[in-house]
Amino acid sequence: MDTEENKKPDTREEIIPLPESQQTKGLKLTLENLKSESSTLKLLMAGVVVVLFIGFITILMSLASILLDDWRFHASSYNEFIQTLKTQEKIIQNYTDEQKTTLETIQRMENDLKIIKEKLQK
Repeated sequence: MDTEENKKPDTREEIIPLPESQQTKGLKLTLENLKSESSTLKLLMAGVVVVLFIGFITILMSLASILLDDWRFHASSYNEFIQTLKTQEKIIQNYTDEQKTTLETIQRMENDLKIIKEKLQK
């Protein structure tokens, strides 16, 4: 009973009838029809992938613009802070210079007073 015919793999295709419904009415399942439907689905899936890719790129660009605006804000805040510090340093330097000149004036006046006292004592 073990003949060559029995040892060959079964290559028969079994045709399963589809139940008749609203979805399958008028649908002919042929190889060409299935190929066209699968190519349509492939195009649809490619379109979905392209739309998702464009959406992802859009999200990345939005994130980049938000980060850039945040960096600009911090940069302008930092520049304002530095400008305020420089102004304060100038004010402090002016007060220090004024204090030095006042001290020199006081020392000069003390020297003048000493000279006057010495002259008065003679």
